[in-house]
Amino acid sequence: MVAGLLMIGLLGCTVQPEVLPITPDYPTLGVFRPTFPWQSRLIVNTETWIDYNLGSGDLGTVLRPTGYTLFDDQGIEIRYVRNYIGVTDSEPTLLELAPGRYLVRPDKPYRQPPVFWVVLEPGKVTEVNLRK
Repeated sequence: MVAGLLMIGLLGCTVQPEVLPITPDYPTLGVFRPTFPWQSRLIVNTETWIDYNLGSGDLGTVLRPTGYTLFDDQGIEIRYVRNYIGVTDSEPTLLELAPGRYLVRPDKPYRQPPVFWVVLEPGKVTEVNLRK
C-alpha cells in the first residue's frame, strides 16, 4: 500500500523548467548558410570529450561533443541536447527548430561565453563553433 501511495505521489509531481535571467551581456553567436526554404536548423559544435568506454585498437578513441541546454527567448528551458546520437556518433546534433531567437548554455564553455544567443531564420542553418 505504501508503494502504491508513493507511485501516486510521484505521478502527480511535475518538473518545472529552468528559467535563465535575460541580461544584455549575452553575445549573439553563429554564422548562417542556406538550406531548404522551409527549414531553420541549428548546429552547435561544442568542446569534445573522450569516451573511453568505446575505444578500440581498430577504431581508436571516440571523441564526442559535450551537451548543452536550449532556452527560448524568454529564458525558459526548452530541452537538453546531448549533442550526439548513437554509440559511434561523434558529430554534433542537427536540430530543426522554429525560426526565432534562442539562448544556449553549454555544459563545458571553457573559454567561450557561458550563455549566448543564436538566431534561426527560415531557409538557413545557424552554425556555432565553440571549438576554438
